[in-house]
Amino acid sequence: MINPITKNWIINCRSDETLNPKGCRFGPSEIYNVVETLPEVLDCLCVAQYGKDMEERAVLFLKIRKGYTFNEDLVSKVKKIIEKECSFQHVPEVVLEVKDIP
Repeated sequence: MINPITKNWIINCRSDETLNPKGCRFGPSEIYNVVETLPEVLDCLCVAQYGKDMEERAVLFLKIRKGYTFNEDLVSKVKKIIEKECSFQHVPEVVLEVKDIP
């Protein structure tokens, strides 16, 4: 949800929420342990998002380190390392850049 006044994202979930996209149960820390090894990534947040049909997908928010750029090459790199170190089911469907993660 987006705050209509500040235009900031509002995310309601537990920080240790178990995700279950594509029938694969995992904790967000599995994603963090892989993604935060990349020099481009300063911080990240992985959450579940549910569609109208209650189908779950993983969404990954990245805070990019100064001197690096968020682009399709970085998104591809992030997805590839998650698939290699975890599994295809762990790969977030959506990867977005954010200015900050509280």
